[in-house]
Amino acid sequence: MKNINEISVKELSRSDIPIFDLNDYVATILGKIEKSHFFPIFDGKRFVGIAFIKDIVIKDIEPEKTKIKSVVKTNIPKIEASTNLLDAIQIILENGVKAVPIFEKEKFIGIISENDLLQAIRENNSLENIKVEDVMSNIICASEDSTIGKIKHIMRENNISRVPLINKKEDLIGIVRVSDLASILKPKVKQKRSKEGSGKIIPVRELSAKIVMKNAYYVEKGSMVKDIINEIIKNGDVIITENKKPIGIITPKDILELFMIKEEKTNIQISNVRELTEKEREKIYEELRNLAKRKGLKISSIFLYIEKIDKGRKTIYIPRMRVFSDFGIFVASASEENLIFSIQEAIKKIKHEMEKKIGKIKSRKI
Repeated sequence: MKNINEISVKELSRSDIPIFDLNDYVATILGKIEKSHFFPIFDGKRFVGIAFIKDIVIKDIEPEKTKIKSVVKTNIPKIEASTNLLDAIQIILENGVKAVPIFEKEKFIGIISENDLLQAIRENNSLENIKVEDVMSNIICASEDSTIGKIKHIMRENNISRVPLINKKEDLIGIVRVSDLASILKPKVKQKRSKEGSGKIIPVRELSAKIVMKNAYYVEKGSMVKDIINEIIKNGDVIITENKKPIGIITPKDILELFMIKEEKTNIQISNVRELTEKEREKIYEELRNLAKRKGLKISSIFLYIEKIDKGRKTIYIPRMRVFSDFGIFVASASEENLIFSIQEAIKKIKHEMEKKIGKIKSRKI
């Protein structure tokens, strides 16, 4: 089996995804969501970006009246056909996207996504002996009586692509993904008549989220990552539960992060922070380097990914930090309007978790 840094993205390039023009209407994309959740967009023969289903779903638009140029993401990095998979993983993680276009001699030849990369690495030895709770991300759930409008709001506010539903006992009952919501945005599926016989038309946003809810695949805490890879590839996510209650979620990005770890020294990776000045970036690196020097722990890697959410005139930064050490993997996140403050808050939480872990281990030895 080839090493992932010996395989080029050209070998995994997908050329079967429908292509659209800037001036096509969004409704034309919605008719193809069974084939893909992202589509290359051109202006004539010139590549301009990618349209992602999530960006369409979370916006309040009329698909049959809105042109694709209103939803296309243009600041997408292009990668060469000779790029290896390890570098592709880094590019996707650093830019916070689910897919990137592949070019050969300045000609567009296809797309590679998180899922394509995950399929290529699923047999890799790096996934051995890793438990699901070591790589899971925080999970945001909604109550079973939520409306479709509420689910869209949660996705938009938290920049996420799926929302698990729970009952009054906080047990997991299902999940709503952006693809489920996209299916009801198609023309002629945007409203529904009341069943009470009044003939009243109910806007989609007021309908119960249960009408699009799907069964969620879940495993209990303590399960092994290598055993759920195929389900992540199939569904895009796996829910982690403890006594049937959701405590975390794993998506392709969580698995791909594992391949950014280097063994020879503490590896520090900061992703999706292109707007940082050099001074701010160095300040963050310094804080993370100090964290890596924590006495009593051997830290092999620190991975920091920043999500940015625009809320009207405010911008909220949500850093997600994962620290790999000889005592296990520590995970923390925060939410602040100031980017530096948000990262410092996440670091504080990581340090607190470390102190708790070290304290437990010391108490066992006494």
